[in-house]
Parts: sequence; C-alpha cells; structure tokens
Amino acid sequence: MVNAILYTPRLLTGKRIRDLRQNDPVFYHTLQLHLSALTPSPDNSPTDYARLGYIARWCGNNSIAEGYLRKAVDDLPNLATPWHLLGDDNKYRLLLFGAFQKDLLSTDLPEEKDMSDDLLFKMAYQPKFANWHGGKLLIVSVL
Repeated sequence: MVNAILYTPRLLTGKRIRDLRQNDPVFYHTLQLHLSALTPSPDNSPTDYARLGYIARWCGNNSIAEGYLRKAVDDLPNLATPWHLLGDDNKYRLLLFGAFQKDLLSTDLPEEKDMSDDLLFKMAYQPKFANWHGGKLLIVSVL
C-alpha cells in the first residue's frame, strides 16, 4: 500500500483510507508510520518530490512537506498541486486555467474529489485506452 500511495498520493483522500482509519486503526497507524518515514533519494525527480510533499503533508509533517514541495516547484514550476499545497493559489489558478482566463484571480478553485476506485481507474487507464485505441473509453456502472 505504501508503494501504491507513493505512486498516487491522492489515494490518501479516498474512502478506503478513511475506512482503514475507522475499522483497522493498527494497520492505519502502521501505514502512517511507513509513509512518514519516506525520504527522497538522490535520483528523485521534481514530481517525486511533489508526491513526497503531498504524503508528508497528509502525515502532518508540514515543515518536511514544505521543503519537498519547494524543491519540486523550484525544479519544475509548472506543477500545479504543490503550489496549492504551499498556499499560492494564484499560481495554482494560473496553471489550472491558463493566463487567458477572464478574471483569473476570482475564479473559484475546483474541489478535490475523494479518490474512488472509479476515479482512479479513469485517471490511470482512460488515457492509455485513448492512446492505444484512438477513442474514448466508455465506462458503464453496473449496480
């Protein structure tokens, strides 16, 4: 699970993690300890630092998170989420909506949706499907 979260930190915002916290607190706290112990390696990219910053922030290690997030945007300033996590919503808006958005500074920021299995599937697989098959993947929910 640590590796999955390291690859996709938004998993921390999902129902599965909230359920773990409530239903399996021992596993949840062990996971949190392992996530808190993550550190960058010399070959980490700016996106790796952004992911580590997201995770460190979720774990409550705000000063460590800020260092990782600053390193990420210093090396790759077009990363939107680190700017948001650092509190610079003007840069976050600019990266999300572009410079030609009318009244950019008053544009509402989108709400971050909880990471669900469906959203994760769409984020990870839909672009691959479009690239492989040249069309959009139609997802049908089955009840």
